[in-house]
Amino acid sequence: MILLLPFIKVLIVITLLFGLWVLLGGSVLFAFISIVITGLLLVRQHDFI
Repeated sequence: MILLLPFIKVLIVITLLFGLWVLLGGSVLFAFISIVITGLLLVRQHDFI
């Protein structure tokens, strides 16, 4: 269960970013920024383990 917590956190962040992306009209730039933010979060999660 403890191993799933970082994964659940990342899923929540992705869901929030996707919701914002849809609200802002689905701009390509914002999608790219979201991917970069998600990638950085994933890298940081792996550093903690």
